Amino acid sequence: MLPVHNFSYGAVTPLAGFVMSSLGAYLGLRFAVRAREYTGAPRARWLLLAAVSIGTTGIWVMHFIAMLGYTIPGETIRYNVPVTIGSMLLAVAVVYVGLLIVGFGPETPARLLASSRASAWPGCITPAWPRWRCPPGRRTTAACSLPPC
Repeated sequence: MLPVHNFSYGAVTPLAGFVMSSLGAYLGLRFAVRAREYTGAPRARWLLLAAVSIGTTGIWVMHFIAMLGYTIPGETIRYNVPVTIGSMLLAVAVVYVGLLIVGFGPETPARLLASSRASAWPGCITPAWPRWRCPPGRRTTAACSLPPC
């Protein structure tokens, strides 16, 4: 088993991830509140802006900063750019689906539950997906293996 360092740069990466995530969540929620003032296509555009803020800065950037703080001594970690960008776009897409579910239609607890099921878990998992798969998301010269669940 290879020695792994999750906090190679000390508290810098977790703190930067927390600050960026908080900023993305704040901006996204502000845009979502603004969306409530509109109907139709303008509301969808405000919700898209909210999804981009929450999906990229709120979720994906936080995960990517955490991935940058991860090292394996003596190994080079490289990132597959298309997979990394794909994980960002997927995070935005699932957050947008959740915001559309809750942003259009009657305000009911069932809609809120459907929105959280559609976006919260997949939106938080997809940015980390390249980290869980060594080929092609993250490649090292050493063999990659995941601990059993």
